Amino acid sequence: MKHKKTEDRVKMLPMKRGRKMVMMPVRREVVSPAEYKRIISESPSLVERARFIAPVVGERDYGAFELHYSVPMLRRRLEAA
Repeated sequence: MKHKKTEDRVKMLPMKRGRKMVMMPVRREVVSPAEYKRIISESPSLVERARFIAPVVGERDYGAFELHYSVPMLRRRLEAA
């Protein structure tokens, strides 16, 4: 069985005034600690593994988490500016 190209799996969702939002399947993403806490409390079975990314000295954040999902999640595609 052949896998479809990523472009073929893109899902288009209608938005107001005729615009469309492009959704892409994502298996890995980097999230903030607050977002990580929300995802783990709502649906821990979706996260296959997580890795903490330490904060950089001098930055004003608390680090991040790299999540690997057990099933692909649909996320909005970032448009090039």
